[in-house]
Amino acid sequence: MALAASEARLRGVLDAGFDAFALTRAVRANDGRIVDFVIIDVNTRACHMVQRSRDEIIGKSLLEVFPRSREWGLWEQCSMVVITNQPLETTQFAPTADEPARWLQRQLVPVDHDAVAISSRDITQRQLERLALEASEARHRQLFETNGAIQLLAEFDTARIVDVNPAAEAFYILQWGAAARAF
Repeated sequence: MALAASEARLRGVLDAGFDAFALTRAVRANDGRIVDFVIIDVNTRACHMVQRSRDEIIGKSLLEVFPRSREWGLWEQCSMVVITNQPLETTQFAPTADEPARWLQRQLVPVDHDAVAISSRDITQRQLERLALEASEARHRQLFETNGAIQLLAEFDTARIVDVNPAAEAFYILQWGAAARAF
């Protein structure tokens, strides 16, 4: 009775979380090579992610349930976690037909012999915002560096110059060089 209550609490925690969760076990060939992973358990978010019921997922191959697992590197990551017995955290591009710009943050953790717990969170919005910010910063950097006008960037509070564009660098070096020669 206590075990059933404990398992029900754990299932409730897993299903209430923000992450898709799957527990897999490595399947090995006679020579010991990992040839597949079988899904032992999943939470509700994982079912939603692949649009299948829990019963349609449990006992199935990772490659069958997540057919793009090799393309996304998930299969290799699971193998690495089993082989090294070390956890792994990664952020990766994982597009689908419905979400062509999808990004996942994934944590893979070894669990006993040959099992891997996989926790995946959709971070698409955060990643797209980060990429947009990086692109904006790159455009501004290019404008700053290619502008023919002298530009100095200074910290607001201290007025300390933190960057100068090539036009300012060329101007001030020429001016300082000429001033130094005059003395």
